[in-house]
Amino acid sequence: MSGAAQAGPLLPPGRSGRPRVVRSILRRDGVPVDLAVVEIGEPHAPAVVLAHGVGSSARFVAAACAEPLARAGRRLVTYDARGHGGSTVCPDPDDHHLDAYATDLAAVVASTSGVEAVGGISLGGHAALRWPGRVPRVVCLPAWEGTAVAGEGPHAVVAEEVRRVGVDGIVDRLRRDTQMPTWLRDTLVTDYARHDPASLAAALVALDGGEAPTLEEVAALPDPVAVVAWRDDPGHPFAVAERFVAAAAVGTLTELALSDLDRSLTRFGDAVVTALTSVGGR
Repeated sequence: MSGAAQAGPLLPPGRSGRPRVVRSILRRDGVPVDLAVVEIGEPHAPAVVLAHGVGSSARFVAAACAEPLARAGRRLVTYDARGHGGSTVCPDPDDHHLDAYATDLAAVVASTSGVEAVGGISLGGHAALRWPGRVPRVVCLPAWEGTAVAGEGPHAVVAEEVRRVGVDGIVDRLRRDTQMPTWLRDTLVTDYARHDPASLAAALVALDGGEAPTLEEVAALPDPVAVVAWRDDPGHPFAVAERFVAAAAVGTLTELALSDLDRSLTRFGDAVVTALTSVGGR
């Protein structure tokens, strides 16, 4: 099954954009990975390319960031990651390594004019740090540094749950979870349900023992690194964000709270704009 990319990612209600398909590297079995990409905002405005994390989607990035970036005079470029949403399915965990995600991001950046900054959320932020280009990075919610220890930490717990009950079982649990912030539960249920189950399972399992940028990689980047982080999220420890900022030649930290998004998802995009401004964006 190739699962060729759709014309563009699913967007939030009332949100429109300019969709396109960008081809990236081949899967291990030789099938090309096509990425469902969308641009939102004035065509000639500076572009900010943002990649989402595992299990999320371009839909979430658009809901959170398109409006704040537009108010700041920028254009959002985002996409469904490999194995997610409208992009090519990738049911093999070996197709979900950091270099593959960074190569996908590079393909999207190369297809975009006027790129001012590149970034992402969680694994998307890791990919932005691994990407070798020369613009500022906006890294939201970094999850760990270096190579994770297989079988340890919150991502290993999720991987084990996937192996035990599958994606459908996780979605059922999320629907019943009354302790999780409403915005987060609704986001995860909406996004998980529209991904190819085998590809999402592969992506989640690959996080267990997966690779992230090292502090040495961050220190070697010649361009500024603006980090966005919050506290009280074991999957995205605030201490990791602090270490990335400390390692960067020019690093800034913008803090928000999980509860901020109870009021509006755009509070996340507001933090992205603040982070961009902190490293010299307009």
